Parts: sequence; C-alpha cells; structure tokens
Amino acid sequence: MRFQCALLLSLAVLCLGKPAKQSANEASAETQNTTGGQASPSAPSETTGTSNNQAPSKCPIDHGCVSGSLCPMNNRRPNFTCSGQKICCVMDQPSDRLRRETPRRENRRRKRPHFAGRPQRPQRPQRPQNQKKTVLYMDFYDDNYESAYGPILSPHAKEMLHNFRYTKECGVRHESPQLLSRVSSGYLYERGFTSYGEFPWHVALLVRERVFRRPNVYNLRPREDVRYKCGGSLIDDKHIVTAAHCVFGERVNRLKVHLGEWNLQGTTGELFPAVEREIANVHIHSGFNPATYAHDIAVLKMSSPVDFTKTPHISPVCLPTKPFKDHKKCFIVGWGDDVYKPNFGSNILRSVSVLYTGDHDECRAKLFSSFKDGTLDPSFNLDEEHQKCIIGEYGKDACVGDGGGAVVCPLTNEDEPVPCDKYRCAEKHYFIAGILSYGSPNCGESSTTIITDILRNKNWINAITAQTY
Repeated sequence: MRFQCALLLSLAVLCLGKPAKQSANEASAETQNTTGGQASPSAPSETTGTSNNQAPSKCPIDHGCVSGSLCPMNNRRPNFTCSGQKICCVMDQPSDRLRRETPRRENRRRKRPHFAGRPQRPQRPQRPQNQKKTVLYMDFYDDNYESAYGPILSPHAKEMLHNFRYTKECGVRHESPQLLSRVSSGYLYERGFTSYGEFPWHVALLVRERVFRRPNVYNLRPREDVRYKCGGSLIDDKHIVTAAHCVFGERVNRLKVHLGEWNLQGTTGELFPAVEREIANVHIHSGFNPATYAHDIAVLKMSSPVDFTKTPHISPVCLPTKPFKDHKKCFIVGWGDDVYKPNFGSNILRSVSVLYTGDHDECRAKLFSSFKDGTLDPSFNLDEEHQKCIIGEYGKDACVGDGGGAVVCPLTNEDEPVPCDKYRCAEKHYFIAGILSYGSPNCGESSTTIITDILRNKNWINAITAQTY
C-alpha cells in the first residue's frame, strides 16, 4: 500500500514539472528572436540535445529579403537572416524587379522567318532602270513612235508624210484614190464605198464597255472593249459635232473618237493609223428633247488637239454662212447598216448622194408617207427652224448606225469663198448642212431622214469653240 502511494506521488511530480520546463525554453527562444538571434553569454539557455550558439542560415533563393512593412506575418521566416534591417519573407509572386531580371528562356519556340501571322503578298521585282516603259497610245507622227511600236509605216506613207504641206483649207474632199493610196477597189461608186481619206473630217464615236471572259477560260477578269455607236464631224483641231442622242446618258470617261478611220475591223487598205483621242467635255444643247429629237446636236471637245500638218488624211469640214437651196445634191457618210443586209453594218466607210430640202411641209409629208404602218401620231410636228430633211432613193439612204454623221453639200468658190492658198485652193469645198437625227425604220425604200440644221445652231457652236478651258 505504501509502495503504491509513493509511485503515484512520483508520477504527479513528474507531470507537473515537465510543462514548466517547456515554458521556460519557449521564453528563452523569444528573447533570442527579439535580440536579432544572438544569445547572451551571461544567460545560457537550457536546451535539450542542441546548442544555441550555432549561427542561423541565409535567406533561400526562392525567398526575398524585404523590409518588415512589406512582408505579412504569416510569410516571415525568422530562422533565416538577411543583411541590414530586412527580414526573410516568402514571396507569393515574384516582384517586378525579379521578373525583369529573369533571363529569357532559350528553348522558346521561335516563329518561322517566312510566316508573320498572316500570308504576306510577295514583293514585285523592281523594274530595271534601262527597261522601256509601256506606252498605252502614241500618235503615229510622234518622234518616238517607231521606237515604241516599231516600223509600222510603209515607205510610201513615210514619203507622203515627208512631202505633205497643209494648205489650211476646210472641206477638201480627196475624190481621187491616188492621193492617199495606190490601189483602187474598182467598185467605189458602184457599192458606195469611199476611198481612203476621201472624207477626212468624218470620225468614229466609240463607247467603252466591260466584257467578261467565259468562266471556263482562266478566270472572270474584265477586259476593256469598245464598240462603234455613231459618227461625227471634225470642225477644228479640238472639237467634233455630232447628234445629242449619241452621247445622251453616256459618261464622258467612256467616250473616245477615232480620227482618220476607214476600216473599223482592221487596218487593211489604210495608209496611216487612226488617231485616237479621249473626250474631255460634252456639250449637249439645252433644248434637246429625247422624245421629239428637237435640237439634236452636241459638241465634243477632245483631250488634246490634232496636228493637221502631219495628218494628210485628217482635216476639218466647213461651217456654212448662208442657207442651202432646196433639192440640192448632198452626201451622207457613215458605217451604218447596209440596205441589202439589215442589221449588218459596214466595216468600210460608205457614202451616198441624197437630196437636201428645207421645205417644212414637204419634209412632214415625206416623213408621214415613209411610216407605212401608221405608227407616227398625226399631231406630230417638226421644228420648222431647226429641223430639215433629206430625201433618199431606193438603196441610197441613211440607216441605223449613220446617226451623228454630217450631211455635206459641195459649194464652189464663187458660191461660198473659202480662205486658202490661191495656187493650191480646191475647186469645191464641202459645207456641213445638218446632223443625221432620225428617220423611218424602212431605210433604203425612198424614206426620209430628219436632220438638225447647222446654220441655226452656228452661234451656239461658235460660243463653245471659243471657250478657253
């Protein structure tokens, strides 16, 4: 019994003394932390199995030495030392400074040098300095024409161009084919074909169109194409007179003219190439009415003038100063439909003789009689002052495609004097009487064609040609 009581008493003393010893050790450790981790030599700590004189280790690399205000209490590591007044702290994220000082990874995947996110268009090779530039168009009488296009002119054309002397005459018709060509077709007057350069003032009015290739031929890239629309007459080196319905509704940048044109489908029979010009301005008469074709006249200004001294096959027509007599023999020129082949225009320039009349009653009666189906309203009247007419015969008449062309009448020097060289002046000069406007659909069957009088619109034409712009 005494032995059991002694055993219980010893166990109780051991249990009560061990916590006191542990609390003493913890108090000594806290005093060491407050004094910078250095133990006092006069007061050695009582530890079991370890010595407090051992120096603490440095702050690891994955930690950071910062001031105490920047490190939370939970991230502080008192067992590691730092220089100065800084403490060792566990960094949640690397600081900006550490992030900037982090070396670039060498194994980072680099982009291919030929691919930069999206496909790049290959660069065009630079054109050599000595390479010739592409010339879109150049007049045949230009000094650099042969160097750009090669020797196109024949020796006969070069000789004629060298010996040509311009006499400053208007309305000169080259009736003899020997003037501009050596070979005659043999049926010029039988079928109405003109000789090359016979009517040097007549021009071809063309319209640009966008034509798409067939889908099975490479791609659908549009190409520029032109089509013949109307005729016109050259009145000076910069202006052309034509019908208003030929250019009404057309954009200016789509219009172009060929001067000295004879064969629309090629160059066979032509001594010189045609001179091309863009249209800079279009002047339509303010009184033009598309329903009645009243004041059906327009003046076109070319982008650049033509040099008459270097173009033997191009010259202007004369403007009249007095009215023409009734039933005067005149001529019409154009590439219109053939009477014997409807809907097929002629590739070669043609001309026929017609009768000009300015009688209003006769023109109206002939016009109504030519409309056999009675489509013309009986109340329809012509403009007595500005509209005249020409009377054709069977197979000799204006037709579709001849619109815009001129009705020219020859006058001798006694009837209408023309300023020219006395020694080289022609016997006859052709004056423009009117512009082909419209007519009956049955062309070539003694039909009547209405024309716009030039003499009544001469002041309006002179006002436009006198403008300097």
